[in-house]
Amino acid sequence: MRTDGRRQSGTVPLRLVLGLLIAALGGIFLADNLGYVDASEVMRLFWPAAFTLIGLVLLFQPRGRGNRLWGLVWVVAGVWIYGYQEGWIEVDF
Repeated sequence: MRTDGRRQSGTVPLRLVLGLLIAALGGIFLADNLGYVDASEVMRLFWPAAFTLIGLVLLFQPRGRGNRLWGLVWVVAGVWIYGYQEGWIEVDF
């Protein structure tokens, strides 16, 4: 972020992405309540996509190295969860 209070062009603020994800979550639950979709099926895909999107936003933020590390963690978590749900990754403990 710039010192004069304006954000650098070409970047998407994390707050905007989180707000849109919360609005999408509300839309999913509303559509489930109205009988248009099954929220459990949509949520199965929503969480990995949300984690990956948050990670991508953090990766492309112009700030320090810590954001990039956490961005990578979020992207890996989202891809891992999606891969596990699709049966591509098998984890047994």
